[in-house]
Amino acid sequence: MPIYDQGYQRWDGELQRHPARWWPITREGVMKFLPQRKYLILLGLAWLPMIFHGASLYTRLKGADVLESLLGQADFETGAGFFWEALSRQGLWVVVFTVMVGADLIAADRRHRALQLYFSKPITPNDYLLGKLGVIAAFQLLVSWVPMMLLWLFALMLEPTGAYLATIWAVPVGVTLYALLTAFVAGGLMLLMSSIGQRTVYIAGAWLILFAYGPFRFVAEILKALSGNEYFGLLALESDLEQVGAWIFGVEGPHEFHPAFSLLVVAAVVAISYLALRRRIRPVEVVL
Repeated sequence: MPIYDQGYQRWDGELQRHPARWWPITREGVMKFLPQRKYLILLGLAWLPMIFHGASLYTRLKGADVLESLLGQADFETGAGFFWEALSRQGLWVVVFTVMVGADLIAADRRHRALQLYFSKPITPNDYLLGKLGVIAAFQLLVSWVPMMLLWLFALMLEPTGAYLATIWAVPVGVTLYALLTAFVAGGLMLLMSSIGQRTVYIAGAWLILFAYGPFRFVAEILKALSGNEYFGLLALESDLEQVGAWIFGVEGPHEFHPAFSLLVVAAVVAISYLALRRRIRPVEVVL
């Protein structure tokens, strides 16, 4: 029988489900940006603060007597609080790379009608979104998680004692949890903005307004000052992440509201971003 007379034939073979179908999307996205000179220069600049933190840690661990004689202070933070302060200072670089890398990730695909090509392959919308999120997360990890792990290893080299290890053993866990939380919150919100907007500058501006250093944080500070109610600080996502991060590291948070409320806010933002993205990103059936 000629093949054009057989009609539709259901394939009876066994489908092999690949566990990392999102990885090629992440890999190609990272390699699109990483070799560029401006990104390499910015990565170098992002690592400079960690060099200063390493020098500060060396001075505190090995030169405590000198610091005490100069500053008149004997107790210097070298535990989890020191690492949380170093990690929180990398927040600016996380913002920079999230904007530069993530603003056009989905908007470019929509402009060039590339979604049809993506979904003509055996990938799901979740694979697509996870792959795009992986691009943002990779650069966030390069400026936060990687240097923090090296700083932690440097601390163990300086003070390889059981007593000191007992104070910082949980630092890698805290850094990893906070880095993943930041990737899902900041990265997910950026992907949502990229799926809605068309021009990169507007996408970046909308993300900055909703997440970092935008009117939301300014409005929250005004409302707190006028009402005396610290819970208005929950309106600023960056403040919520700071509060949750301090709780993860076991140090006092910068705000008075309980970290559980901040955790609920960031969880709600992640859920809303995902549900909205699923409505914006749908498989397109290609009919030939």
